[in-house]
Amino acid sequence: MMAGYNAATLQLRGSVPLSSVTEPTAYACIYLAGGQGCMADFAESKEVARVVGEAVKHGHLVAAVCHGPAGLLSVTGEDGRPLVAGKTVACFTQEEEDKTGAAGERAGRGVG
Repeated sequence: MMAGYNAATLQLRGSVPLSSVTEPTAYACIYLAGGQGCMADFAESKEVARVVGEAVKHGHLVAAVCHGPAGLLSVTGEDGRPLVAGKTVACFTQEEEDKTGAAGERAGRGVG
């Protein structure tokens, strides 16, 4: 088990900030991980919107889980409309937010 952990840790050390990603199309897929921090961090990030928007524009795969779809909120398509307009998106539900008590923590920040 530790071998897998150590291998994953080494891979994470090679992570780069989104601001340094100058060619999003160099990646086969953009994966938006989940977690409650994504609700504000991803939704308000111009860098996430830029990277996701470029990937989509060039037909690359974008995947998101849990709260990750928040990263799609500020992305617009080439027609200027929100990327998610007219699409079905699965994500963490409001009922789940209410049960965890996290929704109230974000209410003052304009998200959630």
